Amino acid sequence: MYFIMKNLKFLSLFVIVVALSSCDKLKDIAEELTKTNFPIEQEISLKVLPESNLVSDKLKNKELNINLKDKLEGKTGDFAKNSVKDIKLLNFSFDFASAEEIEMDKEELKKLKIDPENITSNDLEKLQTLETKSINNFDFLEKIQVIATNESGREITLGSVEDIEKGKTIINLKVYNDFLDDYIKSDKLAIRMKYKSNKTIKNLKFNMKMKFELKLNLKK
Repeated sequence: MYFIMKNLKFLSLFVIVVALSSCDKLKDIAEELTKTNFPIEQEISLKVLPESNLVSDKLKNKELNINLKDKLEGKTGDFAKNSVKDIKLLNFSFDFASAEEIEMDKEELKKLKIDPENITSNDLEKLQTLETKSINNFDFLEKIQVIATNESGREITLGSVEDIEKGKTIINLKVYNDFLDDYIKSDKLAIRMKYKSNKTIKNLKFNMKMKFELKLNLKK
């Protein structure tokens, strides 16, 4: 009996140690995810970015093909993808890679039957036939707003910048102190860029970099 009781005490102690160890492990995961602040990066490629209508000062829209939910699950794994909460965007930037400016020659546009003040989606293929010159910064952009729309149709601004300085190859967007759980975890998340541009651009490539802060719900 003494032998059995002694083994039971040892087994109980072993269970407690394992339980505490598991708890510490989960805490370590949470601390590691918070500490690394969860960076995400993706290259964005846009075939044609038309000049915006400067007369009416309206911002045009361009869809950005990025699935943040998949990237979140890819980094946090099976456990964390169901337990992350309080997701906030800490930093947001566009890093220029390459682009070409389309020479908007009035005579050529006339031949192609394109109105430079009202470029439509049907004109985009025609624009790609025009002469271009290489550019090396974001001088063509004047302002940006990046908006996320979730499956229920609700919208939120992820980042924005007004009056972009000349010569910039990196644009740091202003971010907001909003929780983004309902958007990042959405099965049908759409991200679009509203912009104002003073030139028509072809083959634009830039790296979109985002850094998130998140917490793990260890009670689940």
